[in-house]
Amino acid sequence: MALGKLGEIYANARPRDAAERRLLTKLDCTLLPIVCLLYWSNYLNRTNYAFAYTSGMRQELNFQGNDFTSTNSVFSAIYCVAQIPHAFFVPRVPSRWYFSFMALCWGVCSVGLAFVTNVPQVYAIRALTAFVEASTFSGSHYLLGSWYRHAELGKRSALFACSAQLGSLFSGILQGAIYDSLNGNGGRSGWRWTFLVDGVIAIALALVAFWVLPSSPKQGANYLFSAEERELAINRLPRTEEVKILSKRAVRQILGGWPFWMFGVLFGVSTQLEAFGINGIFPQWLATTSVSVSKRSYYALPQTAFAIVTTVAGGFACDIFGKRWRINFVQGFGMILAAGVYLGYDSISNAGKYFALVFGGIGYMGQAANFTWANEAGRSDFERAATLFGMNLFSNAINAWWVLLLWPVTTAPKYTRGMISTIPIAIFTMAWASLMRWTELRSRHRTRAALEGARDDAEKRAAAGVIPEQDLDDPDKSLADPTPNERRSDDKF
Repeated sequence: MALGKLGEIYANARPRDAAERRLLTKLDCTLLPIVCLLYWSNYLNRTNYAFAYTSGMRQELNFQGNDFTSTNSVFSAIYCVAQIPHAFFVPRVPSRWYFSFMALCWGVCSVGLAFVTNVPQVYAIRALTAFVEASTFSGSHYLLGSWYRHAELGKRSALFACSAQLGSLFSGILQGAIYDSLNGNGGRSGWRWTFLVDGVIAIALALVAFWVLPSSPKQGANYLFSAEERELAINRLPRTEEVKILSKRAVRQILGGWPFWMFGVLFGVSTQLEAFGINGIFPQWLATTSVSVSKRSYYALPQTAFAIVTTVAGGFACDIFGKRWRINFVQGFGMILAAGVYLGYDSISNAGKYFALVFGGIGYMGQAANFTWANEAGRSDFERAATLFGMNLFSNAINAWWVLLLWPVTTAPKYTRGMISTIPIAIFTMAWASLMRWTELRSRHRTRAALEGARDDAEKRAAAGVIPEQDLDDPDKSLADPTPNERRSDDKF
């Protein structure tokens, strides 16, 4: 029985004909790698900032007290506010133009960081960087959800999310290589060379994206995709409500629905489970050991590798078995274990600390699954965009003060307050995901009941000759139910 169900799920996820297979192949060779590379470049700059701080930037620019934490909080605050305009423009502006321009901007900002001479300049450039980088993560999830079916989306969203971790992985290798080979060349510090290389990579990728990245199939002409392929892409997805203009009614629908608020809270809170990586705890702990500066980035790589493995495994599992909400339980229990071990900082060996920090990579596991879940819940393109960008808005709104309160750099490397906070955050994440699942099922059943009632009423009116029988077809039925290809066991808790 189980094998038969698994075979049915696998068959539903496969391309239905040669045309769909060609479309998926083109998407997997253009859209997926480009958004991964753009976000990889995006994240490369962020991780290099943490490394630069511990590799000479602090002393050279005379950082004081919590300056480093404050610059990260400014970044988070601007990144948060920028979600609002990006949520409006991403569904309206062709993606190849929008994303390539944003990448060009953060590449220029990265080059600018290589020439800063004081901390206020760092604040200014990081603020501008935050604004342009805010377009990429949620925007890419939106674009993936515009092309891929639900049964195809989880694994690809996971691969996309891992591009951030690959950025960290490559960043560690790049940072070590630059520090060893370029530090002092041309009278420039190694951390400055790192930002220069980051900027060149981003600018090059921006040019490639302009020619290769496909826009949403609803946004008109694409350089590499024909009109027939765009039509196929639209028709094979569950239909959503067409919202041409962001009217007051559309805004009320978005803000009055459960997805925007509940996904926002879920990601806003659960993203704090990524603190082991976001706050650069690994290099800060390594700085207290005998590990050399050039090798610290290498020693931290297993945490990134573990994050990649668990995220990809979660994405594939969700596509196969559905019920994306369950990933939050795996992530939550994993982070309780990691934080619990690290809380024994004074009584455990360096091997124990190392294990806890590596295992803390599981905090990234729920990211892709939850964004895929949000992509599936949107009733219109604007609601989908608002929900996806809203998740980042909630996340950074919380992180802007959460870091200052519980993860200040002055408490490094123990971070006792932050570690303690991880445990209730993990418990809340699991409980909230369960509540969301219940809310989703209740909403789905209510909508189906309303549609069935409306259809019954229409049949009675048709029988009485009030309306033509051909008007019985309900064009909005797909809003309440997945297409037959998308039906799995997701209608059960």
